[in-house]
Amino acid sequence: NAWLEQGEAGNYPSGGAVSKLMEVYKFAAPHVDVVCPDIYLPDFCGVCDGYHRPGNPLCIPETATHSLAGPRLVYSVGHYHAWCFAPFGFEELGDPMRASAALGMDESDPLLSTPQNVEEYAWYNRTLHSLMPLLAEAYGTQRLQAAICERPGENAMEFGAFTIRAGMDGPMVSRRDGCCLALQIAENEFYLVASGCVLEITSNDPEKPHVELLSLEEGRFADGKWERRRRLNGDEAFVLAYGKPALLRLKVFAYR
Repeated sequence: NAWLEQGEAGNYPSGGAVSKLMEVYKFAAPHVDVVCPDIYLPDFCGVCDGYHRPGNPLCIPETATHSLAGPRLVYSVGHYHAWCFAPFGFEELGDPMRASAALGMDESDPLLSTPQNVEEYAWYNRTLHSLMPLLAEAYGTQRLQAAICERPGENAMEFGAFTIRAGMDGPMVSRRDGCCLALQIAENEFYLVASGCVLEITSNDPEKPHVELLSLEEGRFADGKWERRRRLNGDEAFVLAYGKPALLRLKVFAYR
């Protein structure tokens, strides 16, 4: 576990395996398989960028339990293909996090005062667990991607012939903790974990610029099999807006 870079060099807890020194640690301590960040700073994605690199898969043994714990879990799996995501003080999930500089937290982070919705966090975990055989097969490939509200300018996920965009700050979105994970299972078919976002699917083929839905289902995985809860069409599929977490199975086609 690496305490992130904070304060002046030479003062506790400096001298750890911060990302800019990772090559030194990999060279001097080759028996250490993975260097992992404890993330309590506001720039979650920036920290992950620093530790997710060839030869060092992202593993997060500690992170904050505030309102973005669930979306960050989804993003860590979908974007970074993380090995681990473990909020610290899990038994207090749902309570305002007690910020402590002694634990490496940025006490000015406004997110610390907003608890994670416990039921939603449980749903994210159950859903990702049920998808894990499919997710594991897609790790390390472009078939598994994600977007998060913390990076609104990077909401486009490209899958060959199609692009899926997850808008998280428009007038149709009432919350500001959106996330979306997209798993491609065929050229034109996807599983989506979506919350707090509006989805838009576009074609990347100039010869077939238009896109329509072949099918849209909401459901879950049980014992490794897809169970459809609702098949959506008509007005229900006209605008793909999701104010609360949903697992979707989407099939599209492009045409001239």
